[in-house]
Amino acid sequence: MVRRKWLVSGIWDVSIFAGPLLIAIVFSYYWWQYGSTGKAPLWTFLFLIVAFDVAHVWATAYRTYLDPKEVRRRPLLYLGILGPTFLVSALLHIYDPIIFWTVIAYIALWHFVRQPYGFIVIYKFLHKENNSLDFHLDRVSVYIAALAPILAWHASPERQFDWFGHGEQFLIKLPESLKVYIAIIYFGFASIYCLRQLYLLYTRKFNWGKQLVMSITWITWAVGISVSDPLISAAFINLFHGIPFLAVTWLYGNSKYKFGLLGKIFRTKNLALFLLLIFIPAFIEEGLWDAIFWHEYSFIFPLIFSNNPDHYILSICCALLIMPQLIHYILDAFIWKMDSSNPDLRQHLGLL
Repeated sequence: MVRRKWLVSGIWDVSIFAGPLLIAIVFSYYWWQYGSTGKAPLWTFLFLIVAFDVAHVWATAYRTYLDPKEVRRRPLLYLGILGPTFLVSALLHIYDPIIFWTVIAYIALWHFVRQPYGFIVIYKFLHKENNSLDFHLDRVSVYIAALAPILAWHASPERQFDWFGHGEQFLIKLPESLKVYIAIIYFGFASIYCLRQLYLLYTRKFNWGKQLVMSITWITWAVGISVSDPLISAAFINLFHGIPFLAVTWLYGNSKYKFGLLGKIFRTKNLALFLLLIFIPAFIEEGLWDAIFWHEYSFIFPLIFSNNPDHYILSICCALLIMPQLIHYILDAFIWKMDSSNPDLRQHLGLL
């Protein structure tokens, strides 16, 4: 059986996965050379946050709520989580906004840690891999790539837990002395993994697509967590998180949806429409966040509350605005599983 190397083609796959890294490097160079110390310019907010990070959250709707058949197939999952998500968010924010943002930050962090393995699985299916050793090595490698820098972050007394930059705090602070042991495990496992890949290269079983994703996963986490500048961190971590997600969502929808509204959106000639329809709600959402809470771009998003609003009103607004993000985190753990719970997923990604 002939093994496919790429999801679409070498150029397409490398562009989707290595492209975000290249953009992050160029942006970081620009920011180091010309960046100001004040608030981020509007273009960085629109590019790094709205266009890819928040927009990819809204792209989840293409796979779920905008597909009536999918909603009817799993109504308890898609509809049953809405009420509890809002209620828990509101109550937690009412209790303590700092605790709220801390909890949300750790949920987001875990979501970001897990996502690259989904891309790895795609290439394992393409390559028809069934070796149990590589199964365990790949999974552990993805987690070490992220968790080691995260643990080192928690062991850095001079650092803050500024995942969102809204006052969240470390749940625990690790002793700085642990950094040595974290580094030993990190580089030790990396050496073992690389030796295994050299062996696979020698035996002509090397999975180029998988190693593309794996290498960039290690690079983006290493740089994104180690730097203290939140914009550079977002460039390395968020772009690699958002752009491939949008690409895979497009591939799935372009194969599956042929009729109706989604059929029009996922026509190849309508790629700009696909992006625009998720950019608009992302822009509105971030505009409301800024108008109600952050007030950083008031020249575009005028204040909604002129006086100090009631804490309960703010908590309700916060719970409503955080719902797309939390729903995305929850559903992402279900809608991309390559098993019987998503019977047509492998077909529409071309993995059969």
